[in-house]
Amino acid sequence: MSIFPMYPRKYSKTFKISARRPADKRFSENYSFPVLNCSDYCGDTVYVAYRDLIIDEGVTLTTENPCKGLYIYCDGDCIINGTLSMTARGAKFDPQGEDFGCKPKCEAFLNVTFSYPYTAEQLEDYIRRYIESIAENGIPQAVWPSYIINNIYEIPANEEDLALVPAVGADGGAAISGGGNGKPGVNGTNRQSGGGGGGGGYSAPGGAGGKGTAYSGGAGGGGQSTNAGSSIGGAGGNGSSGGGGGAGNPSGSGGTGENGTGGLIILVVRGNLTIGTNGIIESKGVKSKNITATYNGMGGGSGGGSINIFYGGTYTKSGQVLATGGSSGSGGFYSKPGGKGGDGCITEQQI
Repeated sequence: MSIFPMYPRKYSKTFKISARRPADKRFSENYSFPVLNCSDYCGDTVYVAYRDLIIDEGVTLTTENPCKGLYIYCDGDCIINGTLSMTARGAKFDPQGEDFGCKPKCEAFLNVTFSYPYTAEQLEDYIRRYIESIAENGIPQAVWPSYIINNIYEIPANEEDLALVPAVGADGGAAISGGGNGKPGVNGTNRQSGGGGGGGGYSAPGGAGGKGTAYSGGAGGGGQSTNAGSSIGGAGGNGSSGGGGGAGNPSGSGGTGENGTGGLIILVVRGNLTIGTNGIIESKGVKSKNITATYNGMGGGSGGGSINIFYGGTYTKSGQVLATGGSSGSGGFYSKPGGKGGDGCITEQQI
């Protein structure tokens, strides 16, 4: 069934839409941006753009799934009184040495020319990738065409980047061989994500933590084992002999806990940026799995993500910006903790 039942099957005009500004947006309740092409802990980068953006207190804005970053562009001002989060949203993806660019501006609002006649099916194919969030907001089908024209804001390609997020993040915590606490992951510098923490062991080895990437903090190493965490934002190391799994996508086997790594945030604000007293921008790693076994080792926490903030006007920060690495899970009596995931790098830059 066509999404344009009220329109004829053929169109006969040509028109151009250019230099439109995006709409203002205020989030007054929790919202998760849809992620396209999501599979195996990885989806496309989420790009959104607004004129002025407000996130109300008590509201969390994040993505539905792990993905290759959340890129928000504001043509005007941005006020964050709630939480903008990519905690546990890092992607399992190998950037293969390619750094991720932070684009400096977005001056073209759907700056394209539609030339008809198009069949309704061809038009639908062209815009379908944009309508998930529209449907999510409950906007009636009858107004989709005008909504799309007035609310999609493209980020032009081939512009000189403001900065590059390194393809390879910080190192993970080193493996241990003779028992002891797991080694912490290395903190990210120069826009890097943090490395995964190494696993702990009681008179036994602990697996190494993985390196971070542009899209994810490193995964944690397994406890009481030689199993290392992934260096492409993938699985945490498995625990063995009752040891705990390291945090990752997914976390390694052994114990109970959550999955995830810190993700990538890019926030470009052309006007003034305000983070209120209770406002938070975060991209944290998660802790490794909890175990109940005694005389054992826990896995390492996953690394924090990379947070990149650009602002053109004033920057008022009364709240917090956090890219903390995940901690070790809890363990039984005499168990050795895993290493903390490394903190991701936070960069705040005026443009």
